[in-house]
Amino acid sequence: MKDGEGSGEGVVIKNYDYKNKYGRQTWAKIVTNEFKAKHHIAMGAPVVGCEIVEEKIVAKYVTRKLWWTRLLQKSLTKWKGGQASISLV
Repeated sequence: MKDGEGSGEGVVIKNYDYKNKYGRQTWAKIVTNEFKAKHHIAMGAPVVGCEIVEEKIVAKYVTRKLWWTRLLQKSLTKWKGGQASISLV
């Protein structure tokens, strides 16, 4: 998909340092309603009336400052071809 030509499937939350109780790296993904509608057979019927845990986590912990810092860090790492470090101030 080219920039500016629509949206992706959703948002993925990654924490590379986190492991679940089984020692596995786990990620969360919030998908768009369009994605859910298109893939509801494979994913199961959409749940109505329940809270989405990932949305509550994002609302509580992901601030604008954190989001922009991580985006900048990811971009710098890509441009430099290695590690980039930015601290939250």
